[in-house]
Amino acid sequence: MRVTWGALGLLACAIGACERAPTIDSRDAEPRDRLTADGASAASAQPTSEREPIERPGLHNVLELSPGVWSGSMPHGEPGFESLYELGIRTIVSVDAAAPAVDLASSRDMRYVHIPIQYSGIEEDAQIALAKAVRDLPGPIYIHCHHGKHRGPAAAAIGLVGVGAISPERGVELLHIAGTSEKYPGLYRCVGEGVVIDDAVITERGGDLPEQAQVEGFVAAMAQVDRHWDHVVALAGNGWQVLDDHPDLDPLAEAGLVHDALRVASEDPEHADHNADFLEWMRVAVEQAEAMESALEEGDLAAA
Repeated sequence: MRVTWGALGLLACAIGACERAPTIDSRDAEPRDRLTADGASAASAQPTSEREPIERPGLHNVLELSPGVWSGSMPHGEPGFESLYELGIRTIVSVDAAAPAVDLASSRDMRYVHIPIQYSGIEEDAQIALAKAVRDLPGPIYIHCHHGKHRGPAAAAIGLVGVGAISPERGVELLHIAGTSEKYPGLYRCVGEGVVIDDAVITERGGDLPEQAQVEGFVAAMAQVDRHWDHVVALAGNGWQVLDDHPDLDPLAEAGLVHDALRVASEDPEHADHNADFLEWMRVAVEQAEAMESALEEGDLAAA
């Protein structure tokens, strides 16, 4: 379905009216030999399966990257959390911006942790937090984004690299197995350039790992839409090719940021007070942003 941009353009007008990859100092640049519960070396252990990601009730793109560390989609309702419970998951880590369903997890004695990341890459503090989650929280652990193909596997891989459980090269292999699009170069770069984080750095990270991170509210989310929408318009006008004067902008990443911000904003209770026209623009804009992102991911520039 070709995206008309109608609702997106109108919404952008309404909004207007109202990387580098991070680096971490480490004294140990090579994966350390860590032991799993059965005494095997996690650095050399292969995941339980090399098969493609699987589907389970309420879950999509489910993949075990290393023994006890899974990635996949956001759990959808009771079926998704039941599937996680059946997998034996004890800790769920969301790297999506949307608020986690903490109550559905806690009712099954599972802990939720919220570490939002972007499509453009994983910032240093988030890398340390993910390593801390993999190292310290009860497993098995399930790390998810929205769809389970891009940010979730990348976050799981960077956490495993950070504690020395896998090499960066293995992390990149796992992204390919998970189906992570190479059109998100920032995610691949972070994993491929990942390093083992010193135990002291992980331990000294301030603060606990929160059930729900402080994510900017509706107004800030809409400002993000406005900012990235300008980038999308410029890239589309250039045939979805990288801009000479802005080589850091990746078309798929920018489209993903617009979709992500719109989706999160649409779920924020603050926007419920807007008039019916605005709410309809929002609904259609989310649909169109998702269609635009999907078309770019599939290489269908005409549909985007």
